[in-house]
Amino acid sequence: MKIHDAKEPEVLVSTSDVGNLEVLTIDDLHVDHTYQRDLSADRVQSIAARWDIVAAGPIVVSRRANGDLYIVNGQHRAAAAKMAGETHVIAQVVNDLTAKQEATLRLKGNYRLGDKAMERFRAQLAAEDPESKAIVTLCEQFETRINATPSTEHGINAITAVETMYRRNKGILLTRVFEVIRLAFGRVEGKYATVGMMKGIEWMLEKHHDGLDRGRFVDRLAAEGPEGLERKARSHKAAMGGALWTNYYRAMVEAYNHRLPEGSRLEWRTGGWSKERESGFLR
Repeated sequence: MKIHDAKEPEVLVSTSDVGNLEVLTIDDLHVDHTYQRDLSADRVQSIAARWDIVAAGPIVVSRRANGDLYIVNGQHRAAAAKMAGETHVIAQVVNDLTAKQEATLRLKGNYRLGDKAMERFRAQLAAEDPESKAIVTLCEQFETRINATPSTEHGINAITAVETMYRRNKGILLTRVFEVIRLAFGRVEGKYATVGMMKGIEWMLEKHHDGLDRGRFVDRLAAEGPEGLERKARSHKAAMGGALWTNYYRAMVEAYNHRLPEGSRLEWRTGGWSKERESGFLR
């Protein structure tokens, strides 16, 4: 189905509450990458292959104060429409939004679409979410960052784990975890700041706060290194199952106990784990 050619946007419906329903030229649409998710070529091709303008429904577009049109929700459908040969799309156009308001609207509209954690976090920052901004500030204090794209060498990929830890007590525990990582490995990023590493350290600090020699803990982490800890964690996982991060904790207890007399050794304290708690750190 083709929408008739129109030089100017054609207003189909206008209401004060939800903006206008308009016909827009696809080539006039912009994407603000500060809050938008990454475009998936496979998804665009899939939508284009079965393109139906009625089934696709209207996209959501912001008309900024200068007249520029920015896609808030529906960039994959707009790209697919163009691939399918369309020159125009139907859009719900909301006027005079700021980039922050667009990002907020996008988050509200995409809550069911399964954004990647990095895409969601990027949109939250554009929407000036206070928690996300506080996490970025904390990361900067440790000369690290939340990655916008995955990296094995720099920054932190484990966004969900960082957010969950931060929410425990407004960043106090997360700060202590970062401190241990920096003391043990010199920097809080890449292989030193994986989900397993951070969650294992968190559990050690929480469950053994009454008897943990933090200096020894830091030294033993440094001695094992991230590779050694991962080998031990995977060995424990093969024997006992569970999420990898739970076995990082077991590996850290094993490393801590190395050459300690019997009476000074730590014992595993796995009580309190739950499927809900464990699933929060799987990403």
